[in-house]
Amino acid sequence: MKRYLDRLQKEHRRLNRLIDGARHDMLQHEMKTLKQLRLNIKDRIAALQRSAAPGDRWHKQPTNAPRLLR
Repeated sequence: MKRYLDRLQKEHRRLNRLIDGARHDMLQHEMKTLKQLRLNIKDRIAALQRSAAPGDRWHKQPTNAPRLLR
């Protein structure tokens, strides 16, 4: 899992550089596609990091918290 997480983080950094350095004349749909891909990878990284250490979950909500916050 560590290798997979490292690979996702590397890909996320690569997309950041690509988006930040993109020419202004890049087609709008291409930029949107890259940003969606970057967000998807970021979400997968966050999910992996949350599941990596279940004992260290400081963000765990109390059981009486509203359903939307869990």
